[in-house]
Amino acid sequence: MIVRRITAGAAGLALVGTAFAAAPAMAKSNTTTLKLDAGLVAALGPAGVTPSAVKPAKLKGTTISFPAKLKGKTITHKGGLKLASSAGFVTLQDIVINYKTGKATAAVGNPITPDPLVINNILVIKGGKNKIKKNGTWNNATASLAKEVEALGAKQDPAVLLAQVLGLPGGSIPTGQKLGKITIKVKK
Repeated sequence: MIVRRITAGAAGLALVGTAFAAAPAMAKSNTTTLKLDAGLVAALGPAGVTPSAVKPAKLKGTTISFPAKLKGKTITHKGGLKLASSAGFVTLQDIVINYKTGKATAAVGNPITPDPLVINNILVIKGGKNKIKKNGTWNNATASLAKEVEALGAKQDPAVLLAQVLGLPGGSIPTGQKLGKITIKVKK
């Protein structure tokens, strides 16, 4: 059951971003790094889900890094995370994080829709040391899938949507799946 949940979480990770490189503490200015949860990383291979980066994001090891920019109360990103399986793929691109609420919106792509669908509040970023307002950093926060989003005219669980697109069994990605640790460093 735990392996199944982790496997699903790995797929869910596609929503948010990540299996990758530079350590968060080493993040350059105007960069967000997401280090995948160790359980998710261990489950990716056996689940048949392969992560990759959507340029200009970069994936190295178990960390993905995104170019970031501070605009008012939001941190905008370019590029994204792609999770692919033999059944399909999901991308989370151009993620926008409201650093005051910790809610993040992303353009979610898949083989079913011709253009990525913007889904508000699909990710939740919380914890860590949020000092964006003071010095442009947010260290060691946790990134998770939201428990519910408004998509295609109805309230839905993003974990269920991810599992369906990736061809994973129902319930394999738990609601609110933790994706990993995130560090943001932007110029004020």
